[in-house]
Amino acid sequence: MLKRYSTLSAIIIGIFFVGFLTFILPANIPGSDILVILIFIVGGFTSTYLSKTNKAIIGFYEGLTGSIVGYLPMILIFRSVTSVLIILMIINPILGFLGGFIAKYWRTRLNNKNP
Repeated sequence: MLKRYSTLSAIIIGIFFVGFLTFILPANIPGSDILVILIFIVGGFTSTYLSKTNKAIIGFYEGLTGSIVGYLPMILIFRSVTSVLIILMIINPILGFLGGFIAKYWRTRLNNKNP
């Protein structure tokens, strides 16, 4: 049986997981934009799957918190906000929610399959 964590711990684990995967991703490979999208979906999946509660909103919170933690230093350092940054701050929580929804669906299917 997989150990389940509190909601806050699962979100933090998801953020570190996304940060690690983004850090090891080389930026000069073709298709790296698609890989970043998949990484944010995996982050929402990880947060929701590892949490005690089976709610897709946990993936949304992971994406939102990850966006704030990831993009706020850039805003503070460069003192400017571009439209791309705003779009990314909107899209990342949605991708996290999508990953959370997939995790919720998967956990529900696994629980129904193994009574």
